[in-house]
Amino acid sequence: MNKLKLGSFERAVKGFETVVAQPTDSLSALQKEIYRDSIIQRFEYTFELAWKFIRRAIIEAEGESALNELLTRQDLFRKAAEIHLIDDPVRWFDYHQSRNLTSHVYDEEVAVRVFKDAIEFPADVRSLLEVLKKHYGA
Repeated sequence: MNKLKLGSFERAVKGFETVVAQPTDSLSALQKEIYRDSIIQRFEYTFELAWKFIRRAIIEAEGESALNELLTRQDLFRKAAEIHLIDDPVRWFDYHQSRNLTSHVYDEEVAVRVFKDAIEFPADVRSLLEVLKKHYGA
């Protein structure tokens, strides 16, 4: 079994967690908007790495042919739950939908929705990282 080089993913997760954990009580309205946009950007980047590492882990666990049955991202997340990479594929469906909306964050309502999902993402992505490190890490 090849080991996955998780350094870039681990840095993305840590950076994302650090930004989400920042206190926002004393921020001005403009600073809160900048903070929200930063969270959305880091969410987008971290989510992209997450699903790509899920894909790589599935290949490691079941071989390249396993991807033949995974036609959609939802199929990928279902398989990830089946092999215990993630706990709840439905949450990942929601993250995926929010990620797809990130190209529309100029719309205030969309930005608020994506931000809400994004601040819930660190626990799930941290869990994924820990499973990957334990079973597939270099």
